[in-house]
Amino acid sequence: MPAPTPKDSVIVAQVLTELAKIGTGPTQWLTNPPDAKEGAPGDALDGTIPHQIFIQCAESALEDAPVTATMHARRLTVTVWMIAQQSTSSWAEVRKIKADVLRALYAAEGTFESISLEWGVQGYQARNDLAPAGFLAGSLDVYFDYDSEHATP
Repeated sequence: MPAPTPKDSVIVAQVLTELAKIGTGPTQWLTNPPDAKEGAPGDALDGTIPHQIFIQCAESALEDAPVTATMHARRLTVTVWMIAQQSTSSWAEVRKIKADVLRALYAAEGTFESISLEWGVQGYQARNDLAPAGFLAGSLDVYFDYDSEHATP
């Protein structure tokens, strides 16, 4: 039998699946379907794509006290980077991407609750990191708490 997929990977894959729904279906989205992928924004910015989303595994932390002798509580924090081309967009466009990201995440609440004990959205930040490359960006941190068995982290 193959080894189980690490829980962090399961969660990141689910976040990507949910964000891929932006721009599709009956919801009135504010932006077109963005290009969403795992990684850091500096990895592969494409100047031909107007909206880009990157999911970066920012932290995977062991909580202080063990749940049982064979299980610990963990918190995974992913940073969702929302990026727009500076030449064709404004900060308002980045905020529209953020609104669509939040809609997609909140619509997936039941799914996230089935794979984690608790999840939530932390603060949004406007980012100037990518301005020299011609992009406007914002980041949003999302956390997932879950129990991790020692044998299947």
